[in-house]
Amino acid sequence: MAQAVAAGDLEQSSGLRRADEIGDLAEAFDTMTARLQARTAEANRLYDEAVERNRELAEMYERLQSAQQQLIQSEKLAAVGQLAAGIVHDVKNPLGVIKGMAEELMEDAGESEMMRDGLQVIRDNANRANLIVTDLLKFARQSTPTMQKRDLRETLEGCLRLTDYLIRKGRVKVNLKLPGDPVLITYDPQQIEQVVINLIQNAVQAMPDGGRLNTLLSELNGEAVLEIADTGKGIEPENLSRIFEPFFTTKPEGQGTGMGLATSYGIISRHGGQIEVKSEPGVGSTFIIRLPKEPVEAAEGEGVVAA
Repeated sequence: MAQAVAAGDLEQSSGLRRADEIGDLAEAFDTMTARLQARTAEANRLYDEAVERNRELAEMYERLQSAQQQLIQSEKLAAVGQLAAGIVHDVKNPLGVIKGMAEELMEDAGESEMMRDGLQVIRDNANRANLIVTDLLKFARQSTPTMQKRDLRETLEGCLRLTDYLIRKGRVKVNLKLPGDPVLITYDPQQIEQVVINLIQNAVQAMPDGGRLNTLLSELNGEAVLEIADTGKGIEPENLSRIFEPFFTTKPEGQGTGMGLATSYGIISRHGGQIEVKSEPGVGSTFIIRLPKEPVEAAEGEGVVAA
């Protein structure tokens, strides 16, 4: 009897199945449990795939929205460029006459202070109008890039040297991060230098009380990515969609023509790249430039090419 009980205990402790209805039920339960675990694992896998698909769709939608905005902006700039090319000379010549006549009359004004002041106003405004028209002419005549294979790090460092006085005068500290290896891409050094210097100048002007200029260069997915960020006033949300439009500016009157960012946009587009901005009022702005590493065919005779 004791031996039989001991044998039963041994059978249960070793996990052996009983050859009766309870044993069959236990086996069926184990099978159901295994199937449930398999189905749970499959459901988790499908859920993870669905989450990943949703993330990819969200990224694709964001890229599509960005591409659409780039296309709309490029069409605007192309239209302005064509218009400017036709009217700039007709405006520039009369402005030269107005300025010249004002200067001649100032010499003959004699002791009349009121006359001299009035002529000075005419000459100054003619100069300002001439500056606007000159910027517009440069924009309309955006030339085909002279592409060279260069290290983008050198161009960026050169831009910082050229703007060193402006940066120090504005009490701005520069935080520069460059890759250890050369960032070799094919681009027009002078045109990209023009873009970068314009962004640096804008950043310094956005920090009238001083601040920090963060400049980061990296490589990602066959592109060179340049970020120029300031800790300045930032851009109001309603202005973000307009900052690349010709003549749009938030600077005080007389401090900007509103052509710098529009021209920069055209240059980057002609390189087959993209430029975008992220900004938060009171925190600062970040301009992001993406340039392809491989050379891009530039269309002849076109003012702006869509990215």
